Amino acid sequence: MARSTAENIAHKHRDPLNNHELVRVVQPNKPVLTHDVRDLRVEYAEWATKEQENSAIFIFVDETYCHFGGHCRNKPKITKPKGADPHLYARFDPAEQFQLMVWGAIGLYEDEIKFPFWIWEPETEEDK
Repeated sequence: MARSTAENIAHKHRDPLNNHELVRVVQPNKPVLTHDVRDLRVEYAEWATKEQENSAIFIFVDETYCHFGGHCRNKPKITKPKGADPHLYARFDPAEQFQLMVWGAIGLYEDEIKFPFWIWEPETEEDK
Protein backbone atom coordinates (compact mmCIF):
# COMPACT_ATOMS: atom_id res chain seq x y z
CA MET A 1 0.00 0.00 0.00
CA ALA A 2 1.34 3.43 -0.89
CA ARG A 3 1.97 5.93 1.90
CA SER A 4 -0.48 8.39 0.34
CA THR A 5 -3.23 5.72 0.34
CA ALA A 6 -2.62 4.98 4.02
CA GLU A 7 -2.73 8.71 4.81
CA ASN A 8 -6.01 9.12 2.91
CA ILE A 9 -7.54 6.23 4.85
CA ALA A 10 -6.24 7.66 8.14
CA HIS A 11 -7.66 11.07 7.19
CA LYS A 12 -11.14 9.67 6.47
CA HIS A 13 -11.26 7.24 9.41
CA ARG A 14 -9.68 9.04 12.33
CA ASP A 15 -8.94 7.44 15.67
CA PRO A 16 -11.66 8.60 18.12
CA LEU A 17 -9.06 8.93 20.89
CA ASN A 18 -6.67 11.02 18.75
CA ASN A 19 -8.80 13.03 16.36
CA HIS A 20 -5.94 14.85 14.62
CA GLU A 21 -5.46 15.52 10.94
CA LEU A 22 -2.14 14.14 9.66
CA VAL A 23 0.26 16.44 7.77
CA ARG A 24 3.66 16.00 6.09
CA VAL A 25 6.47 18.31 7.24
CA VAL A 26 10.26 18.45 6.95
CA GLN A 27 11.69 16.64 9.94
CA PRO A 28 13.91 18.60 12.35
CA ASN A 29 17.27 17.05 13.23
CA LYS A 30 17.44 18.21 16.85
CA PRO A 31 14.88 18.88 19.58
CA VAL A 32 14.02 22.53 20.13
CA LEU A 33 15.69 24.46 22.96
CA THR A 34 12.83 25.18 25.37
CA HIS A 35 12.57 28.33 27.49
CA ASP A 36 12.99 26.23 30.66
CA VAL A 37 16.27 24.68 29.48
CA ARG A 38 17.49 28.06 28.21
CA ASP A 39 16.73 29.68 31.58
CA LEU A 40 18.64 26.89 33.37
CA ARG A 41 21.65 27.48 31.12
CA VAL A 42 21.58 31.23 31.80
CA GLU A 43 21.27 30.59 35.55
CA TYR A 44 24.26 28.21 35.44
CA ALA A 45 26.36 30.72 33.46
CA GLU A 46 25.58 33.48 35.96
CA TRP A 47 26.51 31.17 38.87
CA ALA A 48 29.78 30.20 37.16
CA THR A 49 30.64 33.87 36.53
CA LYS A 50 30.21 34.66 40.24
CA GLU A 51 32.31 31.62 41.23
CA GLN A 52 35.07 32.70 38.85
CA GLU A 53 35.37 35.94 40.80
CA ASN A 54 36.27 33.70 43.77
CA SER A 55 39.26 32.25 41.83
CA ALA A 56 37.37 29.21 40.55
CA ILE A 57 38.50 27.84 37.17
CA PHE A 58 35.82 26.80 34.70
CA ILE A 59 36.08 25.40 31.22
CA PHE A 60 32.90 25.41 29.14
CA VAL A 61 32.80 22.85 26.33
CA ASP A 62 30.31 21.72 23.72
CA GLU A 63 30.37 19.33 20.80
CA THR A 64 28.13 18.52 17.88
CA TYR A 65 28.13 16.55 14.64
CA CYS A 66 28.05 18.29 11.25
CA HIS A 67 26.44 16.03 8.62
CA PHE A 68 27.34 16.26 4.94
CA GLY A 69 25.69 14.64 1.95
CA GLY A 70 22.44 12.72 2.07
CA HIS A 71 19.31 14.73 1.35
CA CYS A 72 20.66 17.92 -0.22
CA ARG A 73 17.66 18.77 -2.41
CA ASN A 74 14.70 16.91 -0.94
CA LYS A 75 14.77 17.02 2.82
CA PRO A 76 13.20 13.98 4.52
CA LYS A 77 9.62 14.46 5.65
CA ILE A 78 7.64 13.02 8.54
CA THR A 79 3.93 12.56 9.18
CA LYS A 80 2.65 14.22 12.34
CA PRO A 81 -0.67 15.42 13.74
CA LYS A 82 -1.62 18.88 12.46
CA GLY A 83 -0.65 21.56 14.97
CA ALA A 84 1.79 19.30 16.86
CA ASP A 85 5.34 20.50 17.47
CA PRO A 86 7.55 18.94 14.75
CA HIS A 87 10.52 18.95 17.16
CA LEU A 88 8.77 16.22 19.17
CA TYR A 89 9.26 14.03 16.09
CA ALA A 90 12.95 14.83 15.53
CA ARG A 91 15.00 11.79 14.64
CA PHE A 92 18.46 10.97 13.36
CA ASP A 93 18.66 10.53 9.58
CA PRO A 94 21.45 8.07 8.64
CA ALA A 95 21.47 9.05 4.93
CA GLU A 96 24.48 11.42 5.12
CA GLN A 97 27.67 10.66 3.20
CA PHE A 98 30.00 11.52 6.10
CA GLN A 99 30.04 13.51 9.32
CA LEU A 100 32.53 15.56 11.30
CA MET A 101 32.61 16.09 15.06
CA VAL A 102 33.13 19.73 16.08
CA TRP A 103 34.30 20.46 19.65
CA GLY A 104 34.95 23.86 21.18
CA ALA A 105 35.80 25.22 24.62
CA ILE A 106 36.14 28.52 26.44
CA GLY A 107 38.47 28.76 29.41
CA LEU A 108 40.46 31.29 31.42
CA TYR A 109 44.14 30.44 31.77
CA GLU A 110 46.64 32.81 33.41
CA ASP A 111 44.38 35.84 32.87
CA GLU A 112 43.98 35.00 29.19
CA ILE A 113 40.84 33.55 27.63
CA LYS A 114 41.55 30.49 25.46
CA PHE A 115 39.24 29.17 22.74
CA PRO A 116 40.48 25.72 21.64
CA PHE A 117 38.58 24.27 18.70
CA TRP A 118 38.88 20.74 17.25
CA ILE A 119 37.34 19.09 14.19
CA TRP A 120 37.68 15.37 13.47
CA GLU A 121 36.02 12.41 11.78
CA PRO A 122 34.49 9.69 13.97
CA GLU A 123 36.21 6.31 14.00
CA THR A 124 34.99 3.76 11.49
CA GLU A 125 34.75 0.05 12.21
CA GLU A 126 38.01 -0.43 10.25
CA ASP A 127 39.81 2.13 12.45
CA LYS A 128 38.82 0.41 15.70
